[in-house]
Amino acid sequence: LVTKDFELATTAGSTVINPMTNMVVEQLAGDETLTQEDAEAKVVTSVTDSGLEASKDLIFGDYITDSTEEAKALNAIGETLVDHSDLPVEKQLELTNAVADEAQTIIEDSPLEIDDFSPIVNIPTVGNPITVDPNSRPVDTENGVLENITLEPSDVWVELDASTYFQDAEDDALTFELKELANDLNGLTISSTDGTMTGDLTTAGTFNYQIFAKDEHGALSYPLNLKVIKLAENLAPEVVEEEQTRLQSIINGWQLQEGEIFNQTIDLSGLFNDTDGDIVKYRSGALTVDGLTITPTEDTSSIVTISGTPSKSYSAGQTFNVGGVDNDRAPTYVTFTLPEILEGTPVEPPQPELGFTQAHFDNQEWKMGSFADNDGEIGYASLAKDTHGLMFCWGSNSDERYSGNMSDALDQWGNSYAPFTKLAELDKHDDYMSHQDKDCMDVTINDGKIIDKEGSIYEMLYQHKPAEGEYQIILKVNQDELFWLDSTSSTFAQTSPASEKIISGFTDFDLTVEAGEEFDPELDGYPLTYAAGQFVYAENSYDYKSIKPTGFETPGNLSYVLDSFGREGIVLEETGSDSDYKTRYRYIQREFGDFYIGVKWSEEPQWNYVSAPEFGLYSYDQESMEKVIDKLPLIQD
Repeated sequence: LVTKDFELATTAGSTVINPMTNMVVEQLAGDETLTQEDAEAKVVTSVTDSGLEASKDLIFGDYITDSTEEAKALNAIGETLVDHSDLPVEKQLELTNAVADEAQTIIEDSPLEIDDFSPIVNIPTVGNPITVDPNSRPVDTENGVLENITLEPSDVWVELDASTYFQDAEDDALTFELKELANDLNGLTISSTDGTMTGDLTTAGTFNYQIFAKDEHGALSYPLNLKVIKLAENLAPEVVEEEQTRLQSIINGWQLQEGEIFNQTIDLSGLFNDTDGDIVKYRSGALTVDGLTITPTEDTSSIVTISGTPSKSYSAGQTFNVGGVDNDRAPTYVTFTLPEILEGTPVEPPQPELGFTQAHFDNQEWKMGSFADNDGEIGYASLAKDTHGLMFCWGSNSDERYSGNMSDALDQWGNSYAPFTKLAELDKHDDYMSHQDKDCMDVTINDGKIIDKEGSIYEMLYQHKPAEGEYQIILKVNQDELFWLDSTSSTFAQTSPASEKIISGFTDFDLTVEAGEEFDPELDGYPLTYAAGQFVYAENSYDYKSIKPTGFETPGNLSYVLDSFGREGIVLEETGSDSDYKTRYRYIQREFGDFYIGVKWSEEPQWNYVSAPEFGLYSYDQESMEKVIDKLPLIQD
């Protein structure tokens, strides 16, 4: 291995330059009577007298790119000549012959590898011949590359013993060197005696290190490469105060009145600045006025819309939040205050009819999901009608892209799931209404219930109408199957930040579903039973108690989690002595009137168990939840 600067020459017209061509040039320079052919012959003889079968073309060619043993021997000769380039050319020829002899011996019969041949050269006093002893350079065991090391901003360098990656055929004691391709070791050092890499990377960036081992004779290994990436500390977006003041002044001029339709937008594009990245998403939420909504919850668009009809008057000071999210998923939030909402005509919220009517069969696209134990069935649906009557459509007869199951595992052991990936795949196929092979079944309506031709009964347990012609329905099929139906434009994979809803002082009610252990032929499945409970959240904790049936309580720890795509969920870690010590994960998906729907699963680390993800139903008030569960079979203790 060559580690010092050197100069080589070649003859006129040659396209290759190497230590062999250099010896030809030096011979011609020292003896004007010598022809190029004679000089080349001397070099070839010095190589081949050993028995090394190397052609003239290979000797004076690019032997480095050749994989034959003869080429590898020439490479060893060339590196040795460069290391002793101060010798007269006659001595270089003698050295070539001696190295070639030893290389040929290794090729013919030696436990040493020609790839690692790095001879020990003895240059004697005047009059004595040059001698060469066999030796191998140290070699690494990792094919020249270690796995990349990435350090977070808060991480410290963990001591690395590089000596474990090298071995020497002669068992020589090794010393070690460390280099960085840009000559910036950035705080790392290596012990020359034991190969331990220590230190602390002081600067963020990518650093390409090369580790070398050297034996007792100075034979140097080829580099063992190691890429170390030190990540920079991300700075959350900053609020542009001048823009915040300007937007607040615009909001202060809004005219709001109880019972009057309101619609205004604000542009957040100038509100946030990110010094070490970009603002990639905007958020909105936590609007404290009944009857008004703020959209979108999260989007790449900077336009936020506040709309609706205030259902009562408010003094000035009601609020809403907006946020900017950078490309490292770090958010910054701003709270704006609303002006007074004047008294007007009180708005009586419409009470939707609890039952299916002809109006629901609108030939529009719906989304549908199952509240089942470890069975997150999901897909497109439609309530359709034509001249022949009413139809309920679900998925497709021939195309699996219009339905799926987010509870399906990615592996055969059921330890890996990707529910949002499956939901996002469904969102790509939003042309369901033009699909010509929907799986449709003729149905009729009887007393607000849908009945299909197989006798299954679809009973509406709850309905919310977000806008005219839009429906969100909780639906029971037969005795115990529970589904949600949504005709709004909400996507399958959408989520909203959990920390904007699940805050200290907040209370909600959940629905639990369990599948029985014995198959029921009448149900064509495993019977499902249900329970409901209450969560009361504090700053970093929660209390849970069952309400139907009663008798179970547990406290727990509350925290928030961001997945690799920036979706924010909550983590509920049971700590009560009567609990199973499960760690439950919940992501908030869609608002549903008096309810919201989430994606949830649990882990039991002590058993190395992860449950399949499923849809969860949550209510803002106990009465709404009890109206649903009263129609379902209860879990029996």
